[in-house]
Amino acid sequence: MTEKIIEVMKKAGYELYYVGGCVRDEILKIPCGDIDFATNARPEKLMKIADDNGIKAKQVGRQFPVVLFHVDGVDYEIATYRKDGDYSNHRHPDTFEFADTIYEDLERRDFRMNALARCAYTKQLVDPFRGFADMANCVISTVGNPKARFDEDYLRILRFFRFVAKFDFKPDEAALAEISSNPGRVKEIVSERVYAELVKMFKTREPSIAFRLMHRTGVLKEILPEVDALYVVGQHHVKHFDDALTHTLNVLDYTAYLGGDYITQFAALFHDIGKLETAERVGSDKIGYHGHAQRGADLAIEIMTRLKFSNADKDDVSFLVHNHMSLHHFDDGSERNISKYLRRIVAKKGKEQAYRLLTLSFADRLDCFMGEMDLDRIQILDAVVARLELNPAKLNINGFDIMKILGIKGEKVGAVKDMLEDLVLEEKIPNDEEYLKFLLTYSAELVKKLAGVVTSK
Repeated sequence: MTEKIIEVMKKAGYELYYVGGCVRDEILKIPCGDIDFATNARPEKLMKIADDNGIKAKQVGRQFPVVLFHVDGVDYEIATYRKDGDYSNHRHPDTFEFADTIYEDLERRDFRMNALARCAYTKQLVDPFRGFADMANCVISTVGNPKARFDEDYLRILRFFRFVAKFDFKPDEAALAEISSNPGRVKEIVSERVYAELVKMFKTREPSIAFRLMHRTGVLKEILPEVDALYVVGQHHVKHFDDALTHTLNVLDYTAYLGGDYITQFAALFHDIGKLETAERVGSDKIGYHGHAQRGADLAIEIMTRLKFSNADKDDVSFLVHNHMSLHHFDDGSERNISKYLRRIVAKKGKEQAYRLLTLSFADRLDCFMGEMDLDRIQILDAVVARLELNPAKLNINGFDIMKILGIKGEKVGAVKDMLEDLVLEEKIPNDEEYLKFLLTYSAELVKKLAGVVTSK
């Protein structure tokens, strides 16, 4: 699809290179995301080339002009070679100037494996900073001095961890030492960017790689101190080798293996953060964490507010954290009881949340309990997923019906509705409109009593 761009740029007499991630991914033989180009043509020349050849184009970017060529339904970025000035805000350069060569353009890039270019005409690889050697040696290192590169843009610190996890490469020790020397720099990254990088880390095959490195360098303590502090919390038994942070990161990996989305993975990351405040010795050789799920949900809301999560995501994640122990309590092995519970979750929170809770529960059990009995429980949950139709019928009367028949309003209506839904899900009463209205009409006082509704006369 890029042949048209190559053709018109070559005809116009300008240089054109594939740059960055698309060159890296081609060498690594992995699927390529966006295809980006760099050229010595200035933006105004690019716009004219597009116009002369019937290509839709527009100039974008407030700080650095980039031209988008729209070809075969896809937008391709073509950036003019540039050199960056000083980074006073540690995110974007204050100034830039156009450069004359591809080498100057590559010099400003973050990591060696990203400082690659391939000539669009000859296919020759341009690798002035030995990025190919880094990939051959499976290592991530910066272009030039690590301190200078990270001080230019503090977000590169989080990107460094993400790339290590994404490619499962070794981190350059000099880069790690530089990050460790001043981890507090990451606190100056705006919350939205921290959130975005965490979500990208979750998309790696083994997210714990990034989080373990962040803990090792002190970065995790700066951005997620509630999670980092779990390394001092014992796991179940005083003599247990693992700590709660190790367990948390194992659960995070299992959640990724099981296909959990970013909501489920944030819940995995936060599910035990209440343990530090609730830990207490139980007997001579055990530690208990009574109430840690509720406290963890409260702390999770504080973290998510800090990181500017949407209200919907905060509700979903905190619900999972609060309820992450719920499926562990079905120790009688009854699929019927588990099914009833999950139907309630679906009725109140939706099918997606029920599957998220199952995924989180699986992941937690896989790390916590590997005895025969616990494997049986995992298999029971798996059977429920396979057989259970998580599609309960909606209650066939609404809140207005309840309010009208019982003469109540507000929270009392919700309490009655919840009770009726539970009875329907447990198959104790039929979900029939006429029956439900009959029940409310002729057993009004009993219904209100069972639902805990007290009305003033």
